[in-house]
Amino acid sequence: MKKLENTTVGHGYELKIGDKTYWFVAVMGTSVMSIYIHIASALGSKINILLGSVGGLKPGMSSGDLIIPTSVIGNDNARMYDRDNKENINIPDDKLLAKLRKSLGKTDIKVWEGQTTTCEIMLAETEQDVADWSKAGMLGVEMEAALFFAAAKYFKIPAISLLFVADNLIENESFLGEEYQQSKAKRELTKQLQYQIGVDLLIQ
Repeated sequence: MKKLENTTVGHGYELKIGDKTYWFVAVMGTSVMSIYIHIASALGSKINILLGSVGGLKPGMSSGDLIIPTSVIGNDNARMYDRDNKENINIPDDKLLAKLRKSLGKTDIKVWEGQTTTCEIMLAETEQDVADWSKAGMLGVEMEAALFFAAAKYFKIPAISLLFVADNLIENESFLGEEYQQSKAKRELTKQLQYQIGVDLLIQ
C-alpha cells in the first residue's frame, strides 16, 4: 500500500492486488471526498463503497448498530452532479445493495435499512432539525452519502454505503456524552465487520 502522490490533499492510499487497483480514503465531509470520488470515477472505478458513521434518528437505535441507506436526502452539493433531481433524493445501486445484504448474512449486530439525510455541518444542527428529520422517517444524519450517490449516478458507477451508528441524536445522546465512551467496544466490533464486508464486496 502506498500513499497517493498525485493529489494535494494527502488522505488517499492505493493498494494493488493482481491487475486490480484499490483506493482507500479516510475523510470527513464532502469537500475532500469529492476530489477523490471524482478522480477515481473519471479514471474508470468499477465500484464505489462509502463506509462511515452516522448520527441515529430512530428511538431505540443503539451506538454500534448498522444502517444501510436505501435512499438519501441531499444538500445542494449533490445537485452539482444531478441538477435535474428536484427532490434531491439519491439512491444506491440495486444489485450492489443485494450483494451487501447477502454479505451481512447473519449477524448479532442490529441492521437498519431506510432513508438518511446528508448534513455536513454536524455542530450546527438544532434540536428542531433532529426532531424534523426523525419525524420524516430518517434513520440517521451523515455527511457524505448524498453527494457520493449523486456522483455515482453521474459517472454510472455502482455505489452503496454501510454506516455504523455513533450516537442517537433523537435520544439526546452525542459523541460528547458518557454513553458514547461506554459503547466504544461495540462500535469497534461493528467497524471491523463494516470493513470486512467492504473488502469482500470489492474482491468479488
